[in-house]
Amino acid sequence: MKKDLEDLWASFTSNVNWNQPHYLDKERLYRFFSHAHLQGEYVGQDLIGKYYPEPAEDSAKYDRWAWLVSEADIAGELLKTYDKERELG
Repeated sequence: MKKDLEDLWASFTSNVNWNQPHYLDKERLYRFFSHAHLQGEYVGQDLIGKYYPEPAEDSAKYDRWAWLVSEADIAGELLKTYDKERELG
């Protein structure tokens, strides 16, 4: 199953213009988060770190990493809320 996550991450990052993050395909990114969640992964900074390690704070890639972590945190909270609502029926 880890290969599936790697494939989804590759799908998300292929042909990405990182200089214009508003053009990133959030649908593919959130599909990656959902799939990771279903596999029991915690969706947040640790998950991003597995696929996109934290760069030095002064690196040009730091903003990109911070944006990904922010999106992962949002998705993680949404997925936890969804799970709670599903349990309540």
